Amino acid sequence: MSYIEELTRRRLELLKELEAIDVILQMSNARVESKINTNSQVTTPGQKDLTDELKKASQPEQFLIILKETQRFMKIREIAKMLVNIIGGDEDDWTTKLSRITGKLKKLGKITSYKVGKANTNVFWGSPSWISSGGEIIEKHLYDKSALEKTGSLPNL
Repeated sequence: MSYIEELTRRRLELLKELEAIDVILQMSNARVESKINTNSQVTTPGQKDLTDELKKASQPEQFLIILKETQRFMKIREIAKMLVNIIGGDEDDWTTKLSRITGKLKKLGKITSYKVGKANTNVFWGSPSWISSGGEIIEKHLYDKSALEKTGSLPNL
């Protein structure tokens, strides 16, 4: 791998980390103004632009693209926040749209839900292949624990 390719790969890794941090900060209602221009991308042959891909995709495809890119179980609201950050729109509108398509995607076997505790607010969505034969999430696809709603019915983690 050339020096430029290595720098480009590392830059993309860091941008993904920054996006994840921004989502977490937004979920905690923190006001953070980024001083980094994440839109100036260095592209190499064969590298896809997620923004263009999401803009061209249908809503079910957008849902699946985000899951594929993050490689972890996510709440609908987390996916909505990412879509707002990447292609714009209103978070509540995205949440409503995404909530409506989960049933269809689940029936098609594209996604599965994983409920933590008894609270309906702790439902995460991901690929059925990310669940072990024992019915638990495979560690590398585990949801972001900071996204858990604090309720009295949560198990000890």
